[in-house]
Amino acid sequence: MSKPQSYLSKFFFSIFIVLLLLPLLQSIFKLHKEDELDGAYKNKHADAPQWNFADFIEGRLQQQTTAYWNARMGFKQTLIRINNQLNYSILNQTKAQDVIIGKGGMLFPEQYIKSFLGTDFIGSDSIVHFLNKTKEVQDALAEKNKYLFLLINPGKASVYQENIPEKYYELFPQDTTNYDVLIREVEKREVNYLDLRNYVLEQKEYFGYQAFPTFGLHWSGNTVAHVSKKLLEYISNSTKFRFPKIKLLEGEKTIKDYRYTDYDIAKAMNLLWHVSDETLHYPRIEYTHLQKKKPTLLGIGDSFIQSFYGFYPILDSAFSAESQIWYYNKMLDWPKEKAKYGVKVMWLDL
Repeated sequence: MSKPQSYLSKFFFSIFIVLLLLPLLQSIFKLHKEDELDGAYKNKHADAPQWNFADFIEGRLQQQTTAYWNARMGFKQTLIRINNQLNYSILNQTKAQDVIIGKGGMLFPEQYIKSFLGTDFIGSDSIVHFLNKTKEVQDALAEKNKYLFLLINPGKASVYQENIPEKYYELFPQDTTNYDVLIREVEKREVNYLDLRNYVLEQKEYFGYQAFPTFGLHWSGNTVAHVSKKLLEYISNSTKFRFPKIKLLEGEKTIKDYRYTDYDIAKAMNLLWHVSDETLHYPRIEYTHLQKKKPTLLGIGDSFIQSFYGFYPILDSAFSAESQIWYYNKMLDWPKEKAKYGVKVMWLDL
């Protein structure tokens, strides 16, 4: 072999060795700052293995060691993003758990589709039992001048039924759903409720922009602004309390600087770059008829209720400082200055 060929072989071999060592060097010296992963990878870590003879003999120590170094592998986040981007851009697949690509590229959590098609139906008896209890509590609180109502929020699949892949309609033919029975029975029992699912379905063409972003799980910031106006009008008309009126004005339009949850599914996909070119709108909110005395709110719900403080300070503007949001009736979620202490609902004086 000639010397130039020998030097060239050594050069490429050296490059190959360096590439093999890069992940190890990155894990030890942190040569490059990587963006943290989102979704199922968020806060995922493995504890450092502790030497134990019994664990070594039974193989547990080896498993712990492998898991520890896998979690700490250098450039792991970047390699995962490259893999996910290739799957999405070339194969039209997502590596995010439970996420499927619908018609028009719209992303859906698969469970939302199944729920819309009634696969999680809990039975009419269970819903009737829940509403009977709700009616009793509603009437008891009314005697104390407290207004209780159900807030029914829309799922993305129910609003964009036309974007659901056809195979789901074939796999899960529509039958009875929780929503169908709830709406039927809630009317019979005169339980107070605001059906925002129906409101968004009827009004989505008039919002001017997507009711749910293509790459988001929750209703958009623009939809939250419209829904907030509807919510305050409903409570004001149903009670003796008076709330500020919301006027929606032209705001910010953007194809990249999305706010709060408007890109949350795509974030969970852990891609290399921003993949949406959809224009989203964040109206400017102007409050009129502000009230000095604000009523106190106790809101119990899921991530959709968080939208009322995540996009705009709706809750701060309309309700007193004593108000609270209980996330899934388990954790104090708002106001944030109190929620940061990790307060559990079970600790509170009901």
